[in-house]
Amino acid sequence: MLQSAFMRVVIDLIDTYTAVSPGAPVPDGDTLSRRNLVSVIRTHYGTSHHEDGDLDGLLDDYADEFSLDDVRIIRAVAAILTDTMPRMAHKARENGMSPDEIAQKTGYTSSRIAQFIRQEKERRAGSGDK
Repeated sequence: MLQSAFMRVVIDLIDTYTAVSPGAPVPDGDTLSRRNLVSVIRTHYGTSHHEDGDLDGLLDDYADEFSLDDVRIIRAVAAILTDTMPRMAHKARENGMSPDEIAQKTGYTSSRIAQFIRQEKERRAGSGDK
């Protein structure tokens, strides 16, 4: 359930940057382009949430499309963004967004966003950053 909610948020967030139709060719063969990743997310979500979707076949396609290097890159970026979330949440809060709004955009819970904001305030207080 949380994974599904997170996927919806990711799709919505990425859609704000680019419009893409599922099945569109990978731009310049770049499997990690934003456009391709949006397509992957949308297609996977649609396939996995419909009875007649061929999820097994789709996963086979993705196994052929992505390289092991792509996996390493995506995992590293995910870890970096996780570490960056307290700063991002704090900045968004300073810019007037509520924890609920930040949670909706990121797929985290409001309470987790509040924790991130507290964590960043503590980090800044400890380092003298404001």
